[in-house]
Amino acid sequence: MNVSTKKIKNELPLEIELGRTVSRFHWTLQNKSNRLLKPLGITTEHMRLLTLISYNEGCDQRFLVEETLKAKSGITALLDTMSKAGLLARVPSQKDGRTNLIYLTAKGKELQEKSIKVLIEAGESIIGDEDRDVLKKAIEQIQLFTERMLKSL
Repeated sequence: MNVSTKKIKNELPLEIELGRTVSRFHWTLQNKSNRLLKPLGITTEHMRLLTLISYNEGCDQRFLVEETLKAKSGITALLDTMSKAGLLARVPSQKDGRTNLIYLTAKGKELQEKSIKVLIEAGESIIGDEDRDVLKKAIEQIQLFTERMLKSL
């Protein structure tokens, strides 16, 4: 760590340092993940949707918008691309014909499993066993802060 970075960290209020650190982590993680996923032909955004859908088969687009905090138009564009690639299927809801339920195809499930495996292997090389408990607690705390912020918007 160079002196200028150390000086900035020591002077920033905790609330600002949290934002700076989380932003740097997100940017670094997204770029690393995109490089790892490129050979599979997908981006981090595609992988996130594949994973969300795989754990929530039959969800609707509204759910994906709420979970990702992306604009409806952005989710629609991603789903269109993924549908054309044969990764997911939109099935009209029995309860509300205006709503489509989203399911992964066999190809989508296979790609989701491969992408998760690639990212977990990369993560295991960075995250030591002793880090896991600390990270679990940090994730829980950041999730709590996120929910508090969303309620205050």
